[in-house]
Amino acid sequence: LAVVGKAGKSPLALDVRVEYGGEYAPNSLVTRIRAPYVATDTFSFSLKRIRARLSDGEVLHGMARLAGRHKVEPGDLGLEGNFLITANDTSQVRALLADSRICALLQAQPSIDISSARPGWRLFKRSSQRLSVLRFEEEGVITDVQRLKSLFELFEDTLSRLCQIGSALDEEPTPAALSAHRR
Repeated sequence: LAVVGKAGKSPLALDVRVEYGGEYAPNSLVTRIRAPYVATDTFSFSLKRIRARLSDGEVLHGMARLAGRHKVEPGDLGLEGNFLITANDTSQVRALLADSRICALLQAQPSIDISSARPGWRLFKRSSQRLSVLRFEEEGVITDVQRLKSLFELFEDTLSRLCQIGSALDEEPTPAALSAHRR
């Protein structure tokens, strides 16, 4: 079951997914929000609040490097040092985070793992639109209504800012592109 809304012209879906742990690990629930949008470029980024050991941040940084992303220092962008920010275009992520409201909404989250990228299936499908997806995931079920509202605001503002910096178009993804995305 998903709660579906709109952020500008982009559809936005909030749901809780069961992650199966396998034979020796328990299943877990994950709250996620996804919003596909029409991209004009290949800009991708990831913002994570790091609360665990420093080595966890280093592992995440190494994985980001493998995905073609570069680490960006959060202090340069007005965020506290406990964020790991990676992007494939440093100037674009700086432009995105130049919006003080987005930074404030990020800072207000006790934990955050938000990213934007083109879905992998796009490598094999052709469409008149280039879709990227803005995603949030967190282990557990988020029931705090104020926090959920804040996350929706973060999505609205981020999608709007992506349009302002030229990485997204203010147009609705076509049904054909969306149905291919859901596969």
